Amino acid sequence: MKIEDINKTTDKESSNNRKRNPLWWFTVVLILCFGTGFLIFLQSNTTSQPLEVQANWERTRYIHQIEIDYIIRDDYVVELEALESKREFFNYITDNYDAFIMDSQHIWFADNGFDLYIDPATAPPLELSPIGYRIDVCLNFLELNPISTVNTIPIKEQINWNSSVLNILVPEHLKPYEKYIKLLYLEDFYFRQVIVDNHYNEELGLPLNTTSINELSINIIYVESEQYYFSFDPTLRPETGGRILDPIAVVYTGNIHNSFLGSWFSQGSVYFQSQTDIQNAIFYTLAKHELDDISRINSVYEQSNQIIQ
Repeated sequence: MKIEDINKTTDKESSNNRKRNPLWWFTVVLILCFGTGFLIFLQSNTTSQPLEVQANWERTRYIHQIEIDYIIRDDYVVELEALESKREFFNYITDNYDAFIMDSQHIWFADNGFDLYIDPATAPPLELSPIGYRIDVCLNFLELNPISTVNTIPIKEQINWNSSVLNILVPEHLKPYEKYIKLLYLEDFYFRQVIVDNHYNEELGLPLNTTSINELSINIIYVESEQYYFSFDPTLRPETGGRILDPIAVVYTGNIHNSFLGSWFSQGSVYFQSQTDIQNAIFYTLAKHELDDISRINSVYEQSNQIIQ
């Protein structure tokens, strides 16, 4: 579906026509399985970048990427405990080491032509889709990559911390599609908060999460158009220096299932900034939170040099 056709579609038709493809979960598995091998492939197939593009990566000199392998366990109790430990670990390094999230996997798949809907002909436009031109960030990321709001009020002052509210940053030029954006992101929010939670609840024989979709809401914070978000990923849109123009950005506030945070760790979408060597402190913190999965700390600057040089 083209973006200009959105307002011609009724709410009922759009709701009936949209079907989430089960392959959405498969994309996560692809990233986990192909990570290292695909990076080597890209390194051998990426041409040298212009100096002005390479200069963008100077900002990553003191940025480090944390990877914690996502090990799917047969015991759901153990898996949920591990996911809760990752949440506690993330909160700790956010407060103490300025950790942040920058997840752009949806854009990578959209850019590379993956069809994430059963019927692409009736799928929402990538500009509006929660599995299209969408990124996930947190407030610490926005300290490094400031984004200007339309009303000039800082984003952190407009965040709604209610667990039933999803906060999203939407470029001003998409405001005509506000109703449709809210509908799409509300469905996605319900999936991430309730449906996934109930998958685990059913497996463990626990009471179901009875939150209805009508109890959830979307807080749209409009930001000025023509703004870039830095992906910290040298394989994403290398011609722009890894920058993403005008995506819809979801601001993580901890109100979705912990399995998504676990996936961000395994995909290398969690970072921290430090000019000193604090790897030992990070690994000590990992051990303190009983995270025994295979873990790595990578220099984003060194990785980018290997690929774009």
